[in-house]
Amino acid sequence: MIRKINGLYFLIMLTYSIVDKIYGTSYMDILYSSGLGIGLISIVLSAEDFMTMIFEYPSGIIADKMGRKRTTAIGMFILAVGYLLFIISKNFWFFVLAAFFKSLGVSLFSGSPQSWYYEELKKIDELKVREKSIPLLRSLINIVCIIVLGMCTLLFSVSNLFPMSIAIVLLIGVSLLIYIRGTDNYGNVSAEESLLASIFNNTKRIFSEKVFWKLAVYHS
Repeated sequence: MIRKINGLYFLIMLTYSIVDKIYGTSYMDILYSSGLGIGLISIVLSAEDFMTMIFEYPSGIIADKMGRKRTTAIGMFILAVGYLLFIISKNFWFFVLAAFFKSLGVSLFSGSPQSWYYEELKKIDELKVREKSIPLLRSLINIVCIIVLGMCTLLFSVSNLFPMSIAIVLLIGVSLLIYIRGTDNYGNVSAEESLLASIFNNTKRIFSEKVFWKLAVYHS
């Protein structure tokens, strides 16, 4: 049981780290080669940051209601859609649309696998396993990311879009796998309140906070 939980969690986190590293080495080259000026590129990146901040607030409720593993899988799939739109974009508004999907995917993913992993270990009273598994995962991610950087350098000689194409396929494949494999867990949310009602009420509360608007101004 522990091996299955660890295996699925390692697969999720390794995949996301690999894809994030590929994107990190590719996105500026893709943006510049699209013909967008520096000003428009800055707006796209700022819009992405702002949307990520907006989506981040209700994502926890969505994970609690829908299931953390399921939310992780959906987040990865939506992120793949965002990346696909990103590599085929040729104008400003297409890049903004790509940023929308990417921000939504990242927000849904953020914190979901970690919460799922914690609760799955808690179910079987094996939380102490994290003391060994987390450091091992970090070391593995560091090693794999170094290899990925080297591979990206080679793949760029073929096409600047080739590494991102691999990342998209990887995200879609793993998202479908984790959607159907393993058990899920949920948060302590009101069963009487619908998902949309929970999101609306939580978002309304957050938007009324002064701290939110200070952060919004900062990100804009």
